[in-house]
Amino acid sequence: MKRAEAFLDAGVLAELALLLRSIRLMKKQSTDDTAQPALQRDPEEWKTGDEPMTDAQRSYLETLCRETGEVFDDALTKAEASKRIDELRARSPRLADQ
Repeated sequence: MKRAEAFLDAGVLAELALLLRSIRLMKKQSTDDTAQPALQRDPEEWKTGDEPMTDAQRSYLETLCRETGEVFDDALTKAEASKRIDELRARSPRLADQ
């Protein structure tokens, strides 16, 4: 043990302590992307936001419009559809408890 102590001076020990603390912090971080809403970009910033909505958006939006009694607008862009989906999800009786 004396040999190891002689090899590790105070600077090396401090570096090692910092490394071990950072590993412990990384281990506690969540890998669930949904838990980090900051990673989601505002639809207004999407590079493809002005393209027509996707088929998946269209289908989901049609369902949400039926559930909430709203009129479906088939001319929405990807960004507009995303915002509308968020708005209708908040009002959907089926999704209100989620």
